Amino acid sequence: MASAILYGDDLASLDDLGVILNRGSAGYWNEFLYAGFERFRAWVNMPTVFGASNATKDHAQIAKKLDEYNAYAAANGKPQYKLQDTAHSLGVSENKNMLNWSNYLNQDYKNTELDYLHAAGSYPSEEIDRQAKDIFAGVTTRYIGVDGDRVYSGILGGYLIGNNRNATQVKGLSFSKVHSEANYNINNLGFVFDLNKEESIKKEKETKIILRTIYPDTDGNRRFNKVLKSFEDKE
Repeated sequence: MASAILYGDDLASLDDLGVILNRGSAGYWNEFLYAGFERFRAWVNMPTVFGASNATKDHAQIAKKLDEYNAYAAANGKPQYKLQDTAHSLGVSENKNMLNWSNYLNQDYKNTELDYLHAAGSYPSEEIDRQAKDIFAGVTTRYIGVDGDRVYSGILGGYLIGNNRNATQVKGLSFSKVHSEANYNINNLGFVFDLNKEESIKKEKETKIILRTIYPDTDGNRRFNKVLKSFEDKE
């Protein structure tokens, strides 16, 4: 829940927030193997052979239930809801796997508009946006990453992970900082860090310094890349 808040957009109200949590791995090696396999599964797009994770299946089920509600709402003059999807790192590959799984099930969501927010994504956001437009009523995609984050920009030309364009340039930060704290929402820190505890206060201050170093002209507010209608268009 804390991660969803830190990476999320406008989470002043948490009434409609759903979180899909991957169970923690037993060590860095296990984490690397799982993340690599999930990224491979997203790229190869062969659910009949490699299946899908429980998180991927749950994600598709949530979208299906929301789409069913939106169809009902449209027919009965009730408000409809967008699917606002925030994902960090491995979660972005799982966005792609969710689309692969939906195609495998011949399942679409034509009553639902989708807003993606990708932070430090392990899969190209532009490819995900392109595929999502085939099965949702409408799609908007924002994505962000910081220079030095190889998960975002890729290894081996992006075939292993990443391969996203437009990394935000910054120097002097460790990998852990550019992959995590650099992607936090500075406006949501107060929802997570306990300002009555000295250690938590210190962490919040350090995170604010990182964000204001990366985005000095917006006082630490993140600047997202947007996938435009034409992928050849420039910001």
